[in-house]
Amino acid sequence: MRILFATGIFPPDIGGPATYVNGLARELRRRGIEVSVITYGTYSDAGDDTPFPVRRVSRARTLPLRYFDYLTSVYRAAREADVVYLQDPLSSGLPGFFGARLARKPVLLKVVGDAAWEIARDSGAVSDDLGVFQEKVYGARVEWIRRAQRLVARRADRIVVPSRFLEKVVTRWGVAEHKIEVVPNSIPEPGDLGASREAAKDSLGLDGRTVVLSAGRLVPWKGFDTLIRLAAGMKQEFPRLRWLIAGGGPGEEGLRRLIEEVEAKSAVTLLGAVARERMAEYMAACDLFVLWSGYEGLSHVLLEAMRAGRAIVASDAGGNPELIESGQSGRLVPWRDDEALGRALAELCRDAFERERLERGALAAASRFAWPVMVDSTLDLLQRMAAKGVSRG
Repeated sequence: MRILFATGIFPPDIGGPATYVNGLARELRRRGIEVSVITYGTYSDAGDDTPFPVRRVSRARTLPLRYFDYLTSVYRAAREADVVYLQDPLSSGLPGFFGARLARKPVLLKVVGDAAWEIARDSGAVSDDLGVFQEKVYGARVEWIRRAQRLVARRADRIVVPSRFLEKVVTRWGVAEHKIEVVPNSIPEPGDLGASREAAKDSLGLDGRTVVLSAGRLVPWKGFDTLIRLAAGMKQEFPRLRWLIAGGGPGEEGLRRLIEEVEAKSAVTLLGAVARERMAEYMAACDLFVLWSGYEGLSHVLLEAMRAGRAIVASDAGGNPELIESGQSGRLVPWRDDEALGRALAELCRDAFERERLERGALAAASRFAWPVMVDSTLDLLQRMAAKGVSRG
């Protein structure tokens, strides 16, 4: 069997889709399956250290030319593939879908979020949350993006989503339920941090600190502004608190200004984009991991914190309740209840024994999201699609 992955990002890019495609493609290759990757990039594939071909389409070109290059690259590679596996419905999915269809190959689409809503929020075209966005009608540009997303989703042969939450989102796009399969996310590494918490803190210059870690793209729905304000308010009771925020994005400048405004510089550090290997060191050093997001499909970074055996506080939004059992493998707090979040954080900063109990619970819960199970489920789906070919209905 031959699988073509079409993705928007791939290592050395940082992000969940890059990690997922790299790990899954390597595992399928190890099992004797031929794989190849089409992605965007700023350089050729000559330096890629992969056991399979990687073709990079330049991001420097204008959008129409970039999409045309991507479409033709997928078309050429798809002629030798049995299934084309698209990693999103827009950046790789829109040109990739038409490339695959021109080659008459079945299409599997992975949906990890509402890409149209994310683009609209990033651009400032909308300020509504995801639930409101599903119901309202917006301007021509937003509606064009939404129609493109739904076209790809409706016409893909099958769709895989990582959570029941996203299954409900996709059905609201007009996709038949029988076309959707839920395969929870996982991460390839077993969660071995390679260093004790004390050693990691010492290496990072955080010895004696209570370290809180958050990570994600710096966008409004991730709630980093709330976390910065909470950190500023906790300084007096917890003078040794150090809150590390890993990630880059369009909100970085605003968050840096906010840190100055609320005088949180002694408590909060924006790390910027962090390589996966370096992130493991920060995860090893942290006493508490916090994800305060209003929207998650099934969070890779929460899985990493669970695998690492770290005490977790997260919002109850999106797919988070499908990962965390509140009170057992972490604490779930109602989204937008900032006071409840502050109470939960203060309680856990005070109570090392409760943190240790939640750490044990997180580590035990992580076993439900084993990498081999995810690979087996995905491979079974790909094999069924290869045997069936392009859907006629």
